[in-house]
Amino acid sequence: MDREKMLRELERARASVAAHEEREATDAAEFQTWATERATARAVEQAVGETRALAREVVTEQHRSNARRRQEVEAAHSQHVVAVVKGLQVQPGPLLSVCMAAFMRHKQSTRAWAPKTKERWEFMARVMTEAMGDRPINHYTDEDMTVFLEALRLYPANAQKFPALKGLPFSALIEVEGYDRLSEGTVSDHMGRISGFFKWARNKPAYYLQHNPAEGKTIKQVSRVKRRPFTDAHLVALFSHENFAAQRFMHPHYFWLMPMALLTGMRLNELCQLTLTDFIKVDGVDVIRCADLGDDEADVGAAGASDGAEVAEKRRKNPNATRRVPVHAELIRLGLIRWVERLRETGEAQLFPELHAGRDGHGQAPSKWFGKYRKACGIKGDRVYVFHSFRHAFISGRMNLNIAQHRIAAVAGHETGLITGDTYWGDRDVLSLVEVVNAVGLPEAVQALIPTVEQVTFTKKPARRPPSRLGARKSREQRVSDATERAARNAAKKAGTAAT
Repeated sequence: MDREKMLRELERARASVAAHEEREATDAAEFQTWATERATARAVEQAVGETRALAREVVTEQHRSNARRRQEVEAAHSQHVVAVVKGLQVQPGPLLSVCMAAFMRHKQSTRAWAPKTKERWEFMARVMTEAMGDRPINHYTDEDMTVFLEALRLYPANAQKFPALKGLPFSALIEVEGYDRLSEGTVSDHMGRISGFFKWARNKPAYYLQHNPAEGKTIKQVSRVKRRPFTDAHLVALFSHENFAAQRFMHPHYFWLMPMALLTGMRLNELCQLTLTDFIKVDGVDVIRCADLGDDEADVGAAGASDGAEVAEKRRKNPNATRRVPVHAELIRLGLIRWVERLRETGEAQLFPELHAGRDGHGQAPSKWFGKYRKACGIKGDRVYVFHSFRHAFISGRMNLNIAQHRIAAVAGHETGLITGDTYWGDRDVLSLVEVVNAVGLPEAVQALIPTVEQVTFTKKPARRPPSRLGARKSREQRVSDATERAARNAAKKAGTAAT
């Protein structure tokens, strides 16, 4: 009995121990879970704290950056205010009219301008002073130039040619109605010149000019009229004029200029200023020595005339515009060389003795004549079809035959754009150029309309006058001798008057 009781007690004790161990294991697991959760909470709390600290640091740095930026802006503003104040305190420069006059004297002393260019600048100086007032040069602002640009776009084209507009001030001219305005290209060119003037003035310390107020004031998108070559139909119309039908012309250039331009590609002034010494022979080929009368620069040369005659100064449109142009076979057939010989026999110096040099060169009067002639022939397009269209036709006709452009450029006086062509190809083969010139002839319909020079009558002969500056000139000894004779004659006249 006692044994069984003891066994039961032992079982109860074992069960109690097992239950106790189970509770301890459960408590340990719960404690471990709690510890893990606590560690996680602490890690999260630490991460949150670090994030908050980083955010506070970022915000603080942003505040610091904003503060630095405010300081920089305030400093820049202060510097600008100081600069403006200093600018207001700068000594005023000379008046615009004085600076313009100095600029024009400088350009004329360096022979950088042709008479036409000088007139353009005189016009611009007058218009600027009328439009903006004659102020110290360093008192003009960018806004002044913007307003002037807008006003210039309202200025009548060729205002000086209309009697009703002569004498009107700038403010009145931009208000008149019924007249064409300056083209955008012309306005942009004028503003470009003004910018160039202010750029020149900035290099003059005595002008106190801090910046160029006209810089960038040109018109960006300029629509320009593109000239076109004459078509065969145009040429038929031009050479069907009553003068060609009657074979009677007032002046020789009325007959020669159009076929020469069409068959040589020469510019109007190049043709009109030709002298008889420009007609030479090279390797047995009749050649015209051509120098363009352009606005860009003037050179003096004596470029190897076959008869040794001296060549006077001629302006050139570009550095490559002094060239040798072979005489087209059609011009030889029409009698150009025979006409040159006839002029030499009569003692003339120029190919067209009836032409005088004007502001725009020897071609000034022929240019006006051709404008009227073209209209009389029924060809419309005052700015599209002009005398230069003959040159376009010459070049286009040869390009259509796939002739190399550098060979065409050698005849036309264009730069090739390649250093090998512009710098080194100076001794051009005349026979090669003959092929280029003769590659295109007169259309058959046109050829039948042009008589030879022997069939033509010129109704007005040029007045005799001393040889042109572009012809052969007297030697220095001869000029000194002539001056001495004139002085002796004047002295004799004075002595005779005193005796009387």
